[in-house]
Amino acid sequence: MPHDLKVRSDVEKELPNSHAVHGGKGQRRCRRCNNHRGFNRMCDINLCRRCLHQNAEFIGFKIYN
Repeated sequence: MPHDLKVRSDVEKELPNSHAVHGGKGQRRCRRCNNHRGFNRMCDINLCRRCLHQNAEFIGFKIYN
């Protein structure tokens, strides 16, 4: 029985990326600059706050100052 466990661990080490990738804040990235900080998922825009501010008028948001 212990021999079977050793073989399985060797097989798992040989396969690259054999573990499941977990989704989280680090996995979500901005579509424009590929940054994961300040990320905004509002309305499936998937842009960081900087890119959202730079492209707000182009996307269709109105800026009131």
